Amino acid sequence: MIDFESAIQSTLIQLNDEHSHTELDPYTFHPSQLAKCPRQCYNSKLGLLDHTDALGTFHTGTTIHEFMENEVIPDLDVEIQREVAIEMEVDGLTIIGHADLYEPGTNTAYDYKSRANWYRFNPPIERHLDQIYLYMKALGASQGQIVYLAKSDLEVRTWPPESAGIDAFGPDPGRVQDLLEKGKHIAATIIDEGYPTSKEDIPFKTCDCWLCEKESLRFDHIQMDTDSTVARNALGVEGDDTTDFEATEDDNSGDATSSSEVSQSPADV
Repeated sequence: MIDFESAIQSTLIQLNDEHSHTELDPYTFHPSQLAKCPRQCYNSKLGLLDHTDALGTFHTGTTIHEFMENEVIPDLDVEIQREVAIEMEVDGLTIIGHADLYEPGTNTAYDYKSRANWYRFNPPIERHLDQIYLYMKALGASQGQIVYLAKSDLEVRTWPPESAGIDAFGPDPGRVQDLLEKGKHIAATIIDEGYPTSKEDIPFKTCDCWLCEKESLRFDHIQMDTDSTVARNALGVEGDDTTDFEATEDDNSGDATSSSEVSQSPADV
């Protein structure tokens, strides 16, 4: 008999690019990483998260993104830009990634999020807002909207909700600055302490967010010595480059996570 469970998992592993978002350069981040709590931002950036048990969830989310990009968006009667590449140099950091959709006519950035269902759906979801705020900053967008889709039937709910009579939300420069401060602190930590080779080496504590509760780690791809001097040499960083970051660090530099994140479905991608 055919073992479909093993066949599907094997295919998912082959299709998965496990290090598509790994950035060993201390100063480079994706918006989705900076939107996480400091520990999960650090873990995601360095490729420490083991998603083996969640590949099916990720793939269905990717399939919905592809459906929107290839089937739905081309039929819209408006000028749009899909999968817009961003690369923003700001405060010594490089922010890279792809915004799902940008509408030049209204100067609006959109981000899609798929969910298994609407159970415990209580927007706004803070890390989703943080992510799109960074896209808006990079694109110079004056407003944004998050589009949630149910994996079961593709029902759509947006934030802001249509029932509120508000189509989109504006930028939040202060919130973006907090995210950048978080990134600078994490970059300085990597430069100072090097790369981790075990769970005990991770310099950030777990919090009560859903991502920390579900954390699964891997270290097989980290081959560099955790000694800070070796790490600096491996990264081409000379001298003590942490001074500027430390000077600008303050008390509101870190965690963008809120209690709303704890309630999110594992299908949020």
